[in-house]
Amino acid sequence: MSESEKKSHISQEQREWMLTQSYTRLMHRQYKDCLILLRGLCALCPEDAEVYSMMSYACLEAGDPEECLSMVDKYMQYAAPEKQNIKEIQWIRERAQLRINKKTQSDKKGESAE
Repeated sequence: MSESEKKSHISQEQREWMLTQSYTRLMHRQYKDCLILLRGLCALCPEDAEVYSMMSYACLEAGDPEECLSMVDKYMQYAAPEKQNIKEIQWIRERAQLRINKKTQSDKKGESAE
């Protein structure tokens, strides 16, 4: 049993079931339901990098780039260096940062127009 499994408050089967349910909702663009499940998993499996990876993508798709970046940081904190999917998580981080930058630019244009 790995260290992260010891710190989990649910069984591996329950974790897998919740991840599958989250993924299904994510693919069906049911972001609110997906995020509810993933937030529950974050609480039940507080050091599970895979949960934070999926959570980062779900937040990005749901239009919450700030929370997305927070989940990317959590993923990087808990993923073992040899298991980190750097290309995928970097892509998610870049998209979230682009959305934040666009919003900031849009807000500045709105302020200057007033």
